[in-house]
Amino acid sequence: MTYFPSKKYLAQARDFLKNRVPIDGLGVQGHFKETISGAEIWSRLDQLAEPKIPIWVTELDYANKGQEKKAQFLQDALLAFFRLYKSDHRI
Repeated sequence: MTYFPSKKYLAQARDFLKNRVPIDGLGVQGHFKETISGAEIWSRLDQLAEPKIPIWVTELDYANKGQEKKAQFLQDALLAFFRLYKSDHRI
């Protein structure tokens, strides 16, 4: 999610679905080097949810060395993931 080529990723998923290529879900790795809000994470995941197939966040890390900042980031990220899960996008 750090580098987020959403248009290309979504276009590929749509193309696969259009051509009846079976897709079990979209995989997302979350490697963050800078602070990003839970709202921004939600926004990015919500874009990926457009094809209505499950999203799997397979990795999540934050490079900041400050423990309090890292804890706050992880809390915000996990709440964004839970919000997506509760919105029927399945995560």
